[in-house]
Amino acid sequence: MDDFLSRDYDGRHCDTDAAATETWLRREPMFRERTERRSCRTAAALFALFLSISPASRAQDEDPRQAWKELNSRVVAAYQAGDYADATALAEQALALARRSFGEEDSDTVTSMNNLAALYRSQGRYGDAEPLYVKCLETWRRVLGEEHPDTLVSMNNLGALYESQGRYADAEPLYVRCLETMRRVLGEDHPGTLTSTNNLAMLYYSQGRYGDAGGLYVKCLETMRRVLGEDHPDTLTSMNNLAALYRSQGRYGEAEPLYVRCLE
Repeated sequence: MDDFLSRDYDGRHCDTDAAATETWLRREPMFRERTERRSCRTAAALFALFLSISPASRAQDEDPRQAWKELNSRVVAAYQAGDYADATALAEQALALARRSFGEEDSDTVTSMNNLAALYRSQGRYGDAEPLYVKCLETWRRVLGEEHPDTLVSMNNLGALYESQGRYADAEPLYVRCLETMRRVLGEDHPGTLTSTNNLAMLYYSQGRYGDAGGLYVKCLETMRRVLGEDHPDTLTSMNNLAALYRSQGRYGEAEPLYVRCLE
């Protein structure tokens, strides 16, 4: 799972049936990861986590920023070790420290908020994740503006949460707004724009809106071939996604060469 908010939009897709993942706000990653025709949007997101202070004894002697960074590193380590309970407990400590030391609108506080929301989401705790994602998005919009990369990451993450719950009508306007803004600000060929295109295509695919999804998948693949080359992993993933769509429509003759190309 990668749901950390970052400033880069690194998207990849996988055609597997695993649960959706997201983007962690980590001060560097961004964009959520999904599976099965859902992108493994590595959403650059590898958790920008903390390392954590062992409670009070050290906290008084350390600079709060350094303590936050250390705590974040420990969150990451626990997450990578698959210990989500420990990662969550540490992320909750990190958010409490950030709120107490830096205030609600500080970038590290919002990062902590996003990371904790991502952990909640990965455990199916959608009710706990939603208010944190909403708060992240509201804060970034107010502080950074509608077109800032971190605002777009938060927009995507909230959309991903809604999609995870089957709340497609809530997810769609967020994905559409995200894609429109990225196209305008970053350009058609930017990795973030391609990731956002894939995300919206996945949403349409999930609803059986194959016509809407197909146009976006084709666009993704054409752009990746031109920008990244035929053999780039992301191009092959995009090829796989389009093949999966064709297969779902019974267009086996069109799906087969794409799948064969992916395997070569």
